[in-house]
This record gives sequence, structure tokens and C-alpha cells, in this order.
Amino acid sequence: MGRYMMTMGLALEARRALPPTRSGHGRLLFDSCFKERTACLFDAANGAGLRAAWWFERTRGVADNHLIRVPDPNVLECVECEPLLVEMVVRAYVTGSTSTSIWTHYQKGARVFAGHRLPDGLRKNERLAAPILTPATKAPKGEHDVTASRDEILSSGKVTAEDFDAAAEMAMRLFEHGRELLAARGLVLVDTKYEFGKTKDGKIVIIDEIHTPDSSRFWMVDTYEERFARGQDPAPFDKDFVRHHFTALGYTGDGPPPPIPDEVRVGAAKRYIEAYERITGATFEPDTEEPVARIRRNLSMTSGGVAK
Repeated sequence: MGRYMMTMGLALEARRALPPTRSGHGRLLFDSCFKERTACLFDAANGAGLRAAWWFERTRGVADNHLIRVPDPNVLECVECEPLLVEMVVRAYVTGSTSTSIWTHYQKGARVFAGHRLPDGLRKNERLAAPILTPATKAPKGEHDVTASRDEILSSGKVTAEDFDAAAEMAMRLFEHGRELLAARGLVLVDTKYEFGKTKDGKIVIIDEIHTPDSSRFWMVDTYEERFARGQDPAPFDKDFVRHHFTALGYTGDGPPPPIPDEVRVGAAKRYIEAYERITGATFEPDTEEPVARIRRNLSMTSGGVAK
């Protein structure tokens, strides 16, 4: 559990020992780690890379992705891609507490969200008639992404209509596939974000992660209806556990977050582990070996961070 919890500490240690080129969302991205000119995605949370790999393997028939292999529990060897400067966010429920959430806008009177017209009378956590695509801009590190319509995204000139539409179609297919698979495991796929990249030969592929607790919101199927009828928030099965802690403190995502107490960290870790086991059917077994040395060995790297 100790190493599983050492997300940021492990990332900082890896910065010193390995050759990162850029970072974000708790991962460090390495270029030119392999002779084949592939990129290595270092995952700072033990096992999260395996969760992403599990989904990549099971959705190859739904959408092409960048995964080649998993050389280490914290590393994905991936095809080098140029990321599309848009996040494809798919939502099936009116929920959320941050400044970018659909419920935050709806309760303030907004009836158009990312180009979608919403009916009056919706309640918090209510299911939409059909999932909707609410794309968001890719904001610089430290800034918030901005939800926008297709037309607004295209008017920025950061992504072409052809690439946008290809990614949007893949996102909706992935969401439907994920929703069906997770329902069979007793989970509601509430909303999620997908990131896409373009390979050197021009193919659009899904990158980063799919349907993990970091990128998605999950609720428990067996208690959703009862809690919704009572006006209670659904039982969270993802990082909403941490969001609820911040919301209780009045923090909605603007500015530096308050410190997270150990009991919240442990509670979040337990939910992530349970999510992994429920979704994959496998038992979570943290690797307790010193991670940086293990990663260097598995990547066949010298102490200077250069591939042998």
C-alpha cells in the first residue's frame, strides 16, 4: 500500500532518475526510450498503468489505440503520437460539483451546454435521455480546460473538422461499450474523458487511458435509484470520494487545493483498488520492489537514463 500511495513522491524521484520530457495528470512521458522511436508512458500510481492496459486490450475492436506492450507495472510502451488539442468528454448524467461540470451550469440556469439544449426540470444526478459529447479545450498546465461546442472548438483552429469528427465517433463507441461492460459488473459509467492522438501515418487513436477512476465517474448500480429518489448523491466508486471532501470544504477547483488528510487518501486508494478488482476480475497485488530501479531494469536503461 505504501508504494501505491506514493504517487507524487515516486514521480519526483523518477524525474531525477529517468529522462522525462513533459508531465501531466500524474504521469511522466518519455520520448526516444526505445530504438523503435516509441514513447514510454510512466504511471506514477502502482497499477494504474495496468488498469489502462486492460481497457486498451479489450477495446481494440472498438477503437484503435496507442498501446504496444506493458514492460513494467508502471510503464506502457506506446506508439508515438501527436495529441489532439481537445478532450472528448461524454456524459450520461446531470451531475458534478466543479466549475466545468454540467450540473454547476444547469443549476445556475444554463439550458445549453457544449451546444446541447437541455430540458427544464432536471434534477441533480438524473440520467440524460441519451449520452452527450461535451468536448473541452486542452488548457496549459495549471489552468482549467474549457467546455465548448464542436463549432467553438473548430473555430479555435487547433483541430480539424475531420480529426474532431473521427475522434468524436470513436469516443461515443467507446462510451457505449464501456457502459455495457461496467453495468454487467454493477457499475454505472456516469461520464468520462477520452484523449486522442495522431500517429505519424495520420491515424487517429485513443491515448492515455480509458475508463479509469482518474478519467471517469462511476456509481454503484444497486443503490443509484434509491439514493436518487431520496435526493442523495450516488455512492461514488472513483475520485469523487476526494471531490466530495473538497466540496465539503467549499473548494470547487479554483486555486491550490486544500491538504488531503490521510484518511481521505486511504479511502481513495481503497476505492481505486476495489474498482480495479471489480472491473478486471483480478486481485490487486502491489509490486513492493523499489520502483525506479525496477523500471530502469525493465526498460534496459543505464543509470544515466539512456537505452542500452
